[in-house]
This record gives sequence, C-alpha cells and structure tokens, in this order.
Amino acid sequence: MKKTLIKLAMIVAAILIVAISYKLLWNRAVAALNRADAAATRGEWDAAIAGCTEALRLDPTLVQAYALRGNGYLAKCDWDRAIADFSEALRLDGQLAGAYRGRGMARARKGDLELAITDCCEALRLDPAAPLAYEARGCAYIGRGDLDKALADLTEAIRLDPNYADARFNRGVAHLHKGDLDRALADCTEAIRLRPKLTWNDAIAHHYRGVIFQKKGQPDKARADLSEAIRLYTEVIRLDPQSAAAHCDRGDACRDDGELDKALADFTAAIRLDPKCARAFARRAEVHSRKGRRDDSVADLREAARLDPEHAEMYRRAILHQSAPRDQKGEPSRSDDASP
Repeated sequence: MKKTLIKLAMIVAAILIVAISYKLLWNRAVAALNRADAAATRGEWDAAIAGCTEALRLDPTLVQAYALRGNGYLAKCDWDRAIADFSEALRLDGQLAGAYRGRGMARARKGDLELAITDCCEALRLDPAAPLAYEARGCAYIGRGDLDKALADLTEAIRLDPNYADARFNRGVAHLHKGDLDRALADCTEAIRLRPKLTWNDAIAHHYRGVIFQKKGQPDKARADLSEAIRLYTEVIRLDPQSAAAHCDRGDACRDDGELDKALADFTAAIRLDPKCARAFARRAEVHSRKGRRDDSVADLREAARLDPEHAEMYRRAILHQSAPRDQKGEPSRSDDASP
C-alpha cells in the first residue's frame, strides 16, 4: 500500500511539474506575443515578426502569433510567407475572419484573384461589418478588372470607416482605371491627408497622384508628387534595404518621372535581391525598350514570362516587334501592326 501511495505521489508530482512547465512556457509565449503586438502597433514589422517567431517557438499552437506574423509579412510584401501563416492560423481556428481577410489580401497582391475573392467573401460571412475585408475584396476586383464591383466594395469600406486611408486610395485607383481623373485625384488626396507620413503606403499615394496630375496635364504638380514619392520610397529602402518590392516601386516612380537610368538601377537591384521577381524583369524590359535596347528588353521579357505567364503576351508582342522589317530609320515598317 505504501509503495502504491509513493508511486501515485510521484505521478502526481510529475504531472504538476509538466503543468507548471507548460504554464511557464505559455506565459513566456504570451509575453513575446505582447511585445510583438506592441512592435506592430509602432509599425516595427521586423521586431513584430521576430517576437511572433519566438512566441511560436515556445508555443506552436498560439493562433494569434501566426495571424500577427502573417500581417507582418503582408506589410513587408512577402506574400508567400503571409499566406502560409494565415493558412496555419486558419487550420488551428477556422473562424478567424481577420486571417481570411489577410490571406485574401496576400493572394490578391500575388495575382491569385479568384482565391483572394473567395477568402474575402468568407471573411465577410464571419464579420459582415469588416471594412478591411471589403477593401481587400475591392483590390481583388480591381485586379480582375471588375471596376464597378471594386468601387462598390471600397465605398462600403469607407462608409464603415470614413478615415480608412487605404480604402480611399484604392478607390482612387479604381477611378483612375475607369478614366475618372477628378474622382481619382480627390480620393488620392484624401488618402494622403489621412495617412501617417513616412510610410510605404504614403509613397504609393503620392506616386499615383503624380501619375494622375500627368494625365491631367499638370506637369509641375506631377513632378512635385513624384519627387515626394521617390523620397519616401528611399526612406523605405533605408529601413529595409533588402526589399525587392520597395526597389521596384521606386523604380516605377523614377520611370514615371523620366529618370530612366535611376529606374534601371532600381529594377536591377530588385532582380539581384529577388531573382524570381517577374515584375522587376518586366519593368526593366520597359525601360530598356524606351532606351532603344531591344535585345535587352526582349531578354528581360522572356524571363518575366518564364516566371509569370501573365507576361507571355507582352513577350510575344516584343518578339514580333523585334523581328519586324525596319525602315531606314530602324523603325518597324507601317505593315507591322505589333506594339512594342
């Protein structure tokens, strides 16, 4: 009897030790998550991601850490890692509307538009009053070319949150695609007013407003906005010099400002940082074309098409343009109807 009691006591002690150890690990995991959440609130996404990773090392079932780290990767334009983290969060808890919304946004940015819309619809089923989900689905509709649906979703996001700068900006993008320059300008201007300064999104808003001013025939205002966009992109790159997406964005702004050599340098840097970045190859191909370097342009488009079939048609047209009969000035003959 005595031996049985001793054995039972040892088992109970072991269970208590395990329980206490787990509680200590859980407390440390939650503390790491809280630090990560505070860093995310300050916009310090590298610190937030590191904190979430530490929390998950201590407790691999901490759903909130996967969701928050997914938001961090989303902020850093690392779409694949964002999708992976949001998917793991949803595997652990299939009722997280925010994880569906985040995965939908990442999928939209990656070009998986149908999956993005499906995710956003599920997010809205779980939380019908979520402006973030309407904004994410609106972005997917823009990518798919459903501009009326995009405007409806983005307008609903703004109705739910009148200070939602991203929804204002993306509605401006939808208006721009529809050719409504005045409404596009109004929305971009309001987004800039609402957004905190020195952010990546603020740079993008100035960039788009600069393009709108160009289309409206106001070159001085266009140059001012594009210069501000380049300055803000440069600050983003200073904070995260390994970001291929930031180099691509600054390259786009330099190209739109007529600074082709600077644009070329940024797209080349993006390719060095991410050799699988189809967008960087396609953009560099455009700059090569504008500088008269047809062979370099076609080579870059070939690689862009290999990495992303979306660019295959551009590559086909470039090949036709390259092989077309030339006149004495080196331009395609009038019988050639291919576009550069």
